[in-house]
Amino acid sequence: MIYNINNEFLKCIGLEDYTEIFHKFKKSVYPAIERIKGQELWQISECEAFSLFATVFIIKPRIIIETGVGAGLSSLSILSALENGRLISIDPLISYGNPPRKDFGFLVPDYLRKNWNIRRGLSRDIMPKLLDEIGFIDIFLHDSEHSYDNMYFELKTSYSHMKNGIIFVDNYNWNNAAIDFANEMNLKLLDVCDDMCAILIY
Repeated sequence: MIYNINNEFLKCIGLEDYTEIFHKFKKSVYPAIERIKGQELWQISECEAFSLFATVFIIKPRIIIETGVGAGLSSLSILSALENGRLISIDPLISYGNPPRKDFGFLVPDYLRKNWNIRRGLSRDIMPKLLDEIGFIDIFLHDSEHSYDNMYFELKTSYSHMKNGIIFVDNYNWNNAAIDFANEMNLKLLDVCDDMCAILIY
């Protein structure tokens, strides 16, 4: 594998031959990675971006929810691989990065935005009502405030609206929320790459 991605995770999403997917990723997402190289925008890593892209490309989800937008690298990775689904991003839209910026999602081009909706606010305020309206989701990505309480809340709330799917947690090793949640719910947690993990729901 060109990236150091957990082989067990790759098997779980059915990624055996990555050649086609990697070429699509390099064409659609990699230019954005090059564009912001060397900047501290709190973005996910290249390996994590590819993992999201490949997962979406393979499982073809209907509804994805992410918390945390920033420059929009995770959003771009998801939307570039998304066919007929929808991405909903939740973010308070306050300054991100170092130095602070406010150009949220600038990496996402206009032609990908038709399947993208940004909800401004805190996940604790938005997620319960939003998920009640939507019903079930297929993928959830946590990349907002990485406190134990907030992370655990997001994981538990998203899980309650999933039948089959994947919960991704970026910076999951900043505290024990993801591990505690997976253990409590008897769910499989796998390292993906860098400091991102996946919790598998079947």
